[in-house]
Amino acid sequence: MKNQSPGKRAIATFFSVVLLFCFVLSACVQDSPPEMVVKSGSMDIPTSVGLNKWNGGVVDREDNFKVLMKEKTRTDLPYIKVGEIISIELDGTAPDSVILTDSVLNENGGNKYGDVTTEDIQITFKNRKAEFELKTNMASLLSSNSEDYLPGNLIRGFKMTCKWAENECEYAFIIRSDAGFAREKDTI
Repeated sequence: MKNQSPGKRAIATFFSVVLLFCFVLSACVQDSPPEMVVKSGSMDIPTSVGLNKWNGGVVDREDNFKVLMKEKTRTDLPYIKVGEIISIELDGTAPDSVILTDSVLNENGGNKYGDVTTEDIQITFKNRKAEFELKTNMASLLSSNSEDYLPGNLIRGFKMTCKWAENECEYAFIIRSDAGFAREKDTI
């Protein structure tokens, strides 16, 4: 650039600034939510994502739990014991805010005991990763059906509502777990 005239340098600088601005703007405006991977140990947990509000539009869509339960049967769902760690990783920028809820579901993906029994779980993303310990959902104790208390017979759904500025989406994943409290390991 040293041998260029001042006018050519100004034009080159202008285009450099415009390209930088376009790069920064494209990084800020996401076309879609980041991909999410959920695991417990080495076991993958199936997920679904639905847009709530994205790039100025509000989306009307089917509930993510119902979408997942149309694709999976009870036996397809991974079995995670109470006390195990569930890890979540996003392939993109961590959200500005996160709300994670835990619900006991029926076979169709509906809330088995109503919205009142949904519990919040506190999580924080660090470097696009978060994890939480699977604890007992107190709604699991509401069943009068003894079959619901057999190992792995409880269906639990987790919804994670994430916001990036004005954009909002809802991730969901479903597992099988146990009703009631975790049993202490036998001691000798």
